[in-house]
Amino acid sequence: MTDRFDATTETIDDGVTVVCVRGPVDLYGAGELKRMLVAAVETAARGVIIDLTATTFMDSSGLAALVAAHRRARLLGCGLVLVNVDGGIGQTLKVTGLDSILGVAADREAALKRIAAQDSS
Repeated sequence: MTDRFDATTETIDDGVTVVCVRGPVDLYGAGELKRMLVAAVETAARGVIIDLTATTFMDSSGLAALVAAHRRARLLGCGLVLVNVDGGIGQTLKVTGLDSILGVAADREAALKRIAAQDSS
């Protein structure tokens, strides 16, 4: 388990960009995360998966980064799906109502299916 924020990107499956977020996302890492997410949305050919599997904590500034990426994705017609297996972050998304706004999938395979479904609609 990491105690500092880190994020990386990779492209998979014909143009889907995955942003893997590790450690805590708080005020100190949220700005960098927002920049990475917006850049991923602007350059992805098909969609973006935000993998929060290794994310240990997320405060309101992290949630704001997710919302900013979601808004940009909608504007550009880019699919965006979160992968979240952490109960605490999932609960935060649910309490704030963001789980109904942001697409949330259990794993990358389910996220890829959601992006494919968005492509065909």
